[in-house]
Amino acid sequence: MFFEKLMSNLSSSFWSAADLQQSIVLPLLVDYLLHHLELVSNAMPVTSLVSDFWLCFHFPSLRPSPILDRDNPLYLLFKAIDTLPRDFAHVVINPKTALQLDIRSIVTTEPSLATRASMFNLAVCDAYLINHTTHVIRPRMNRELIRSPLLVKLFLKAVRDNIFPLAPFFLRTCIEPRFAHLSTPSYVPVTHRIIDAQTFLDSCGLASQGKDVSLKAFRIRCTSPPHNPTDLLTLQRWLSFWKYPILHPAHNVWYRVLLHKLPCRSTLHRFIPHLVDYPHCNVCSATTIETEIHFLFECPTKLMVWQTLWSSFFDIPFSVGLLTKALFHLDFPARLMTTTFPLQFVLHILYWLYGALILNSCFMNSPLTSKR
Repeated sequence: MFFEKLMSNLSSSFWSAADLQQSIVLPLLVDYLLHHLELVSNAMPVTSLVSDFWLCFHFPSLRPSPILDRDNPLYLLFKAIDTLPRDFAHVVINPKTALQLDIRSIVTTEPSLATRASMFNLAVCDAYLINHTTHVIRPRMNRELIRSPLLVKLFLKAVRDNIFPLAPFFLRTCIEPRFAHLSTPSYVPVTHRIIDAQTFLDSCGLASQGKDVSLKAFRIRCTSPPHNPTDLLTLQRWLSFWKYPILHPAHNVWYRVLLHKLPCRSTLHRFIPHLVDYPHCNVCSATTIETEIHFLFECPTKLMVWQTLWSSFFDIPFSVGLLTKALFHLDFPARLMTTTFPLQFVLHILYWLYGALILNSCFMNSPLTSKR
């Protein structure tokens, strides 16, 4: 019951929620949590987890050690929250929120045996700070290091060598807001400068909808895959798709795109590792996992092809958002010429990607260039 009340009030207006004001036990549990978070913040003055205590719900490494005890009254609550699927790929936060995290929360790979465990116990603010001119995150210089300078230097070097890939939500805090539309994929920057975990809350899929979260809804959320922002094709769009005057092989390729069943390298490596011996993109980087989106347009070489041909078909300047709508939603912008059919634009490139990339790049190890 308390879990339902808590999850139904996941918002920045938590303290003014009626359920909190009418309950006796729930405020005591929250106050108990804040007490331990305050002790953590006092031990590390550069952070302020109490400012938005929801951060510790999403990042287990930020939780105070007493809460990790099985006898703690909040133990089962955090255990239940940890079962929720999380997808932070499209989360956007501001630099001040990023500084409240620890190193383990912003690194996408697990520490290896050769990695010094104490390195992952560092806070983000130990290695990074906010540039007050551009209001973005930047690494600390040697003279600015205060806590554990040797470990911080080792970590920053590992980041530069791409040994520790950083999470996309953290990398976005290193980009000036005026360049957000040039990112791949583009995003809307956070303009305020207060500590806010709301975007992390929204990504868990159980944000406040004005109703209590039932245990059935929670179980369904835990067993279902994370929501994909491209799963927005309506019934009418499906009917229009099958009426398009294109050949069956063309329908087959695009149908795979809409169902997220493209044979990208990460998928091929999982099913036929004896033929595709690594999941990384062999076009742009040996360390970037080739996911479906990377296969389609995140790879710089393929993105350049989309950008080059886009202006030949459409009046509106190219953007990743418009391309996503065209590929996954069948929502095309205004055409440059009324006689030009937008399907030709998509199909030509999809054929090129599906044929040249899969056959040549995956199985014949032939390099892919934008001229092919």
